[in-house]
Amino acid sequence: MFQEFFLEGFGWMLASFVLLLVIALATYYFQQSPWSKKFLAYAPPIMLVLLAVNYFVVTDREDIRNKVKIGVQACRDGNADALRPIIASSFSTEGLDRDALIAIAREVFQHVKLQSVWVTDVQIDVPEARLAALSELATTGGPQGAVKSDWQLIFTEEADGWKISSVKPISINNVPYEKLLEVVGEAKHF
Repeated sequence: MFQEFFLEGFGWMLASFVLLLVIALATYYFQQSPWSKKFLAYAPPIMLVLLAVNYFVVTDREDIRNKVKIGVQACRDGNADALRPIIASSFSTEGLDRDALIAIAREVFQHVKLQSVWVTDVQIDVPEARLAALSELATTGGPQGAVKSDWQLIFTEEADGWKISSVKPISINNVPYEKLLEVVGEAKHF
């Protein structure tokens, strides 16, 4: 909570400082106490220093949140190559490396257009992010419906920031991913 407010919530922090300053000015105007006079002398420089730190410091959570936004925008645009900068060179998920993942994404984007992508919930607990996404799909034949999916992204910190090192689907259309794998496995036997 402290980190989210003071290091990631620049607007909220600025608004609370302005409100605090207004309260201090009102207190000084009506009571002219020594406390309010000292507060008015020291508060503005302290507030400016804290706001500067807030503005220039990028926390791990913010970096991960920005990487999620870049990935969502790449999916909206159907641009698989835009995923490369946010995926770690050490990426590995179920036998896929970074280049294989991007090749699969490129193939999917050629045949399926994600008309809309909404990220409905992002929970970041460094080095992990969980997100829920709702996508409207369309193929070359026209609209095909919507898919709700939940994902777990594992990040690793590299020299140039946090990057996705692993992706795990949690559910697709509210069906647990493991259950979908069982159904696909059973279908292969027919």
